[in-house]
Amino acid sequence: MPRIRTLSALAGAALLGMTFMLGCSTAPTAPVVGAIADAPGPISPPVFVTVPVTLSAQDPPESEIEPASQRVDGAVGGVVVAGRFRLTVPAGAFSGPATITVFVPDAAELACSLEINPPGANLFRLPVVLETDCVGARVAHASDLALARWEPALGAWRVVNGSGVDVKLWKVRAGLEHFSRYEVVETKAGW
Repeated sequence: MPRIRTLSALAGAALLGMTFMLGCSTAPTAPVVGAIADAPGPISPPVFVTVPVTLSAQDPPESEIEPASQRVDGAVGGVVVAGRFRLTVPAGAFSGPATITVFVPDAAELACSLEINPPGANLFRLPVVLETDCVGARVAHASDLALARWEPALGAWRVVNGSGVDVKLWKVRAGLEHFSRYEVVETKAGW
């Protein structure tokens, strides 16, 4: 009987601990370790977030943004720009030529989808940098901004490891290992 009580107590404590960890780590106000000050820097560890950032009414969005497509030689590198998004491919990121496309579905939101053709080039040897101009974002502080990737298996946005923000220029950037859907999100330190 004492063994069953001990196991029950341990199981209850483990369940309570998991509930606390999962509940807090997935909240929109989950803490961000390594908050960003005046210079770009990493946010670590990645957190799950659900607060997308939109542009304020005082800064009306551009008219519809056409997808930007460009053929890039992976050995040479290149730049693709669509609206507020700038994608910089360093020399040696992938082998051979590929067509990179940046889709911005809604100019009022800071979100984009990135594609590369052929699909086999979508795993980079060197990080491809995505930078987003966030001037006019509906947040109080630039330091609350981060770049997140859509995780379909989880049905949630996850902050990209190494996401950083230049708080003076209101630019969010992160090195990407592969292309997917990305969005600027608001994270807040503290609960």
